[in-house]
Formats: sequence, structure tokens, C-alpha cells
Amino acid sequence: MNDKLQQIRNILASHFGLTDECEDGTYLYHLTRSKEAFSYGTMTLDDFVEVDEEFLNEVFEGIKPVIEELQQENEQNAKMREFYKNKWLEDRYQLKKQLQQVQEENEKLRKQLSMLCPIADLPTIESLLVEKEIYMEEISKLNNLLKKLYEASTKLDVEYCTYLNRGEHNLSVDDYEKICDVFIEVEKYLKEFE
Repeated sequence: MNDKLQQIRNILASHFGLTDECEDGTYLYHLTRSKEAFSYGTMTLDDFVEVDEEFLNEVFEGIKPVIEELQQENEQNAKMREFYKNKWLEDRYQLKKQLQQVQEENEKLRKQLSMLCPIADLPTIESLLVEKEIYMEEISKLNNLLKKLYEASTKLDVEYCTYLNRGEHNLSVDDYEKICDVFIEVEKYLKEFE
């Protein structure tokens, strides 16, 4: 029996007067007959049995499975909490890394575009205009991806903060699924960047 279960058993024993704290013993009695016997006038003191260790064991054995189940749920929640924390940290790191790469690439393209200057030769000018359009499209794509990554990062932060604020006991299966959906969305954007 683990410490928590023993603590609960000791509390019950104390309330039932079955510990050394109660020098006179218990004043609790268990009725062994149906309460209807009162209405027939057939109830006697012999129908009451003083609460003892055996009664305590019966009560405790009745609640023990519930307590053990709660302990298992708590352990599972702790594992889930640790998993989501690690997943969040990993995804957060990856997002920051990807955002930095996109920003650097965007800046590089902007510099290349600004270095282009028109030359008097018409085919060169046309070529430069085409190249400029290609650069502009690439910058636009990178800006869109950057926006998506920022949105995914914000969603991830919001879901993780919600998870932390609500606590492990208040999260439902839907909450866990919502967090998983955000992770899937983040991974989709990360793959899109590759």
C-alpha cells in the first residue's frame, strides 16, 4: 500500500475512533438490520455492532480502487503534460529557426532586387524585369509563409498557455485533440518551408 492510501486509511480510522487518539474507543455503531425494524418496534441494542477494524477494512477496500484509478490518471496526466511541454518547446524552437531563415532569405532577395539596375540595352531590361517579377513572386511566397509561421506560432502559444492555465485535471479529450491539431498544423507549415 502506498503512502497516500495509508494516509487515507489513517484518516478514516481516526474519524471512526479506531486510533490511540480515542482512549475510550469508538462511539460509532453499525446497524445490522433493516431500518424498517424501527417501525415494528423489534429493534434492540443487539442489532447494533460497534465499528471495528473489520468495518474500516470493508470501507477502505470499497474506496481503494477509486483512489488507485485517480492516481493512475494523475500519472498519465503528468506524462501527457511532460510530452506536450517537450513537444511545445521543440516546435517553438523549430518555428523560431524557420522564421529566422525565412527572414534572412527575404532580406537577401530584397538586397538582390535593389541591386538590379536598368541598363540601356532593351533585351537586358526585359530580362531584368522578368527576373524582378520572379524575385517579387518569391518574396511574396516567403511573406505568406512567414505570416503562416507567425500564426502557427501564436496558435501554439495560445493552446499551450490554455493548457497550463486550466491544469491537467480540467483538460478534456477535446482539449488534447485541439492541442494535437495545432501541432499537426505547425508541422505542415514546417514541411512547406522545406
